[in-house]
Amino acid sequence: MSRCNVGASDPTHRHGKPQGYPINLMSMRLKLILLCLIPLLVGLGGSAAISHYLTGKNALESAFTFLDQANLALIREIEILVAGDLSSRPPPVEKLRALLHHTHRHPESEGHQLILAPDGAILADSRATTPERPDSTDWKAIVTRIRQGETGHDELHLGGERWLIAFRPSSVGNLRIAHLHAERALMPEARTWLLDPLLAHLLLAATLTLLTLITLRGHGERLLAPIGMLREAMQRLIHGPLDLSTRIPPSTHDESGSLIDTFNQLLDILHHKTDSKGFMEQILGAMLDGLLILDRDNRIQRVNKALLTLLEETEEKLIGRHLDELIPDPAFCAIMYRDMLAERPFRFQETTFLTADGREVAVSISSSLLREGESLAGTVILVQDIRQRKRNEEQLHFLANFDVLTQLPNRSLLVERLSQTLTRAPWRSTSVGLMHCALDRFKTINESLGHRAGDELLKETATRLLESIRDGDTVARIGGDEFLVLFQDIARADDVIHLARKLSQAVSKPILLSTGQEIFITASIGISLFPENGATPDELLKNADIATHFAKAQGKNQFSFFSVEMNRKGAQRIAMERDLRRAIERGELEAHYQPRWDLQQDRLAGAEALVRWRRGGTSVSPGEFLPLAEELGLIEEIDLWMIEETCKQARTWLDQGHPPLRLSINLSHHLFGRHDLVMVVRRILEENRLEPRHIELELTEAIVMHDVGHAMNTLRAFRDMGIHLAVDDFGTGYSSFSHLRRLPVHILKIDRSFVREITTHREDAVITEAIISLAHTLGLRATAEGAEEPAQRELLTQLGCDELQGYLISRPIPAKELAERFFVGR
Repeated sequence: MSRCNVGASDPTHRHGKPQGYPINLMSMRLKLILLCLIPLLVGLGGSAAISHYLTGKNALESAFTFLDQANLALIREIEILVAGDLSSRPPPVEKLRALLHHTHRHPESEGHQLILAPDGAILADSRATTPERPDSTDWKAIVTRIRQGETGHDELHLGGERWLIAFRPSSVGNLRIAHLHAERALMPEARTWLLDPLLAHLLLAATLTLLTLITLRGHGERLLAPIGMLREAMQRLIHGPLDLSTRIPPSTHDESGSLIDTFNQLLDILHHKTDSKGFMEQILGAMLDGLLILDRDNRIQRVNKALLTLLEETEEKLIGRHLDELIPDPAFCAIMYRDMLAERPFRFQETTFLTADGREVAVSISSSLLREGESLAGTVILVQDIRQRKRNEEQLHFLANFDVLTQLPNRSLLVERLSQTLTRAPWRSTSVGLMHCALDRFKTINESLGHRAGDELLKETATRLLESIRDGDTVARIGGDEFLVLFQDIARADDVIHLARKLSQAVSKPILLSTGQEIFITASIGISLFPENGATPDELLKNADIATHFAKAQGKNQFSFFSVEMNRKGAQRIAMERDLRRAIERGELEAHYQPRWDLQQDRLAGAEALVRWRRGGTSVSPGEFLPLAEELGLIEEIDLWMIEETCKQARTWLDQGHPPLRLSINLSHHLFGRHDLVMVVRRILEENRLEPRHIELELTEAIVMHDVGHAMNTLRAFRDMGIHLAVDDFGTGYSSFSHLRRLPVHILKIDRSFVREITTHREDAVITEAIISLAHTLGLRATAEGAEEPAQRELLTQLGCDELQGYLISRPIPAKELAERFFVGR
């Protein structure tokens, strides 16, 4: 350490042996001089003690100022830490000077502060200049010690005077802040030796000096001991380690004791601030949402772990960047900066942030203002990851507007587009066409080949429809086997016909399934036009649907334009649907029975129960209401009613004393698919005290082949109960002989399509004979349906057919009539 010492200038006295003086006189004079020198030295020692005391007192006062400034700097460090990190680079010099000017509240005092750059250059001084010449060698030595991080004091020669400089450097980021205190050190200098004329005064001074030294020695030690303890504690505070839980016990109740109390309070503040800072770091690290802290210039000063994870970025690459560098939307940035400039916080604004590799992630951001007094110190930005919410919204939007299987628009989206089209149509002087396309026999294929094959068929149909429409038109799937096609800008009716044929041809081409099966499908198309057939989406949709039903009724694989007559029939259909739903509770359904005749024994063999509907006193054809019941999902309820009604009738005939008669009941694929069907039938038989052998259940080939495994298990359960089983409409389905020979059935019923022309077409006769032979080979009975002429009966008897059923024997009749006609004489 370079120290500048000021020494007293001692005058030189030449002592010679005077001529003519006696020796003893000289000896006495020398003794007197020695006696004077001793008090003088003692006086100088007393002066040194006084100077020591004054120095200690001044150091004590400087220490108070030093601690006040250190405390202020510490609070400033915490504020800077929260507002932004200064480790990346120095802030502008003007801001530092403004900061020191704000901190240095008394410019006229002897203390001041410096801020030094990493290379040691002075960036800012709380005063315009240093106390005197900044190029002084002693001053440079002090600055060097400050750069090295030393804490202490030194003496400085300025303007012919000596100054005592106390200093303590602190670090903020890569900057160093020095706190200095300067005061004049007025040390007295002896100009000359005082000889004979002042001996008495020296003796007096020596006496006073001794007394003063004795008095002040103990007081100075007692005063300076606590200061040494404080100095050691502050050195450890600066350079560490320091246990903030320990305290310095006060030894006196004077100024030094007050100083120690102040220092202990400073340790309490430090301990509290340190705990608060650690707790805040834990909170920031545990946050699930991202956090950005910006300075006044909207540069990033602090980020948390959640934001780094979201952006896949490092903290070093984010600190110092402007916020708009992360947001790729200039318009959003302009609005955001406008609000920030007006000091208006914003809430839950949705935008996107750029990740490290340039991808955009959806976020929602909110802001809060950081204030320092009345001025704005920065902004806190909360960043919420909303990518999953966006994906959920997109998924919900897709499910609300598109069909999952075919990826086509659904009914809701098509109606929206149709509304928009109808709004523009009057201005274009063109028409709008809506086609309702329903696949023919789709339910049969779905039931026979399974739902997977049905799904493949629907997806292939959707693809073909999309390939057949024009740009700007829309294809939608509205459920099941139904599609809607919206055509815009139709100039002539011929254009619609051309488009309908194009769609029909595209659908009717063979479709190869993934199983290797090739299937054929056709479509029935109904057409409604704007404005001829309706002015609203609902009217056009309704009328196109009516036209489709008309096309199906005309033989399928056709297209029909809506007409007023169709509308009338459509209204009738709606009324029929309403009445059919209430037919059972109103008691309008009836069971009629068509006899089966044993050709070999020429007697009644049994009867088939067939449902009839008497609607308001008028009989409705089964071919009209049964397909409607299937479409409405009522067929299962009607089937169960028929089983109960047939079993009741069989029990009634037995109770009346009539001979047992086996009654057959048709099962739809809806009812046969129930897993509890066997238990339901058993319960009905038990409730009517009816033996199972009096009942026969009929199923079509398509029902059996839809799920062979389920059919086998169910049919075996019925056979084990004693119920007879029959395969209806044999020869029209897809059953194979390998499955047929394993089916636990008793009867094969030959479809009426073969029997109708058995006497006129040899092929039908051959097929019928083959079915009869097959049945007998498998140990089954053969029943021919639809016989209406005696010649048919005669030929069937010759071919070996076991039973006959048809109008030749009787049409379906009520139970009472059947008993009157066929039970007499049995």
